[in-house]
Amino acid sequence: GYPEHREERKIIAETRFHDIHTLIEAVSPVLRPEDLKDGYQVIQEKVKVHEAIIGYVDNILKATRDPRKSGILKGSPNDPENWLKAGASTRGGIKLIAAAKTVAALKGRNVVTPEDVQEIMKEVLAHRIFVQPSAETRRSRVVHEFLDEIKKVIEVPL
Repeated sequence: GYPEHREERKIIAETRFHDIHTLIEAVSPVLRPEDLKDGYQVIQEKVKVHEAIIGYVDNILKATRDPRKSGILKGSPNDPENWLKAGASTRGGIKLIAAAKTVAALKGRNVVTPEDVQEIMKEVLAHRIFVQPSAETRRSRVVHEFLDEIKKVIEVPL
């Protein structure tokens, strides 16, 4: 939330908050960029993805491209027929797998589960779904609802 009135006044008056460069210089790095890159590489190499998860991600991608085949939101006010321009690309699937590996690693596992994919799906795919210009003002809402519905409809591998 917002700071209390007095605290906000102090922040506004404090000159060190007026210059972003001064603030950045005062921050000590916790990790170097190379450390992040190395960590990412280790996760991508060590965390495994079973063929069933690859198929699951592929089905999710296909549903973003042709939701009619899955009956996603058919006939609803947010029927993708009314706003969907293009679904997620193959690259979106690659990034979804990579992100799901990171989720698994953060949970201390070396294998991706369907729940890992579902947990990160919106963050990875929402901006990779293109909407008609007429739907741009409600983009976030319809795309998130669309992805929620895909989660419900696409069969989860056991």
